[in-house]
Amino acid sequence: MLVRCTDVPCCCAGLHGYFDVNHRNIYKSFSLPAHTKIKVQARYWAIDSWDSEWAYMYLDGSNVWNRQRTDHYRCNNGWARYGPYIYDPWDGYHPNNHRDSNWHRCFYDIDYEWDHTSTSLQVKFDSNINGPATDESWGFSRVTISTDTDSGFVYRQADWVSSVNYYHDFGPVHGLWGNSPSSWSKTFSGLPKHAHIKVSARYIAYHTWDSEWAYFDVQGVNKWSKANTHNIWSTLKSYSNGDAGLWKYYDIEYVAAHSHSQVVLNFRTNIGQALNDEGWGIMDVRCYTDSKSSRRSVLFLC
Repeated sequence: MLVRCTDVPCCCAGLHGYFDVNHRNIYKSFSLPAHTKIKVQARYWAIDSWDSEWAYMYLDGSNVWNRQRTDHYRCNNGWARYGPYIYDPWDGYHPNNHRDSNWHRCFYDIDYEWDHTSTSLQVKFDSNINGPATDESWGFSRVTISTDTDSGFVYRQADWVSSVNYYHDFGPVHGLWGNSPSSWSKTFSGLPKHAHIKVSARYIAYHTWDSEWAYFDVQGVNKWSKANTHNIWSTLKSYSNGDAGLWKYYDIEYVAAHSHSQVVLNFRTNIGQALNDEGWGIMDVRCYTDSKSSRRSVLFLC
């Protein structure tokens, strides 16, 4: 039985799952602008006791990626271990009595480029696990589809720090910082020819912001600002460390006429205390350009 992605819930800040032996072939179809290549990126999750079982991704019915996990206690064979908390039924179970259940919270980041010209694309994820979710499960998150232009992919992922931190269900965060540094910039260069630009980002405000402000600038000009008051920022539902309710975020989306080959983005704050009192960070910063009359954009499953 095929289960459409839109028929199943999204949990854990965008993780689609948890699926087990009874939930297979999770897919969604997308309409695309004219193009010659696509790039599909996704994080695939293999949770708990995978016994030499396989993960799969299909594009338009073709199996373009697969990966086996061969150790049901550990993340091996290229799978990475996820340290922060996410729900897993085997929590705390390990043959050496480790309470650190992230031994079997595993993920793999897929990055696949493909020659493709059709204006539609079906993306499907699957697994051949044979147990219930109480024993083993799978899911996926961070699915993006990028199309090309004459001069390259229009999607630009911000990657301006040497490392990122993982906090609870958020995933990778640039930060957290206290009142120093109070700003951070990134220059996107080599943009293809375009007439408009779109920038999206998630701004994070942590702990005791006292009606202080977050800012976003483009080319040195302020384009967004917001005071952190509880009624306009969303709350991340944390599940560990007893800090539920202390994580706030605001999703920024900015669109404007733009034709230069580079753009400078800057994020900043006026918080006055160190990280042990309050903090800030950013994540999921994306820069899109259009081409001719069709806007190329990154498409999300949820």
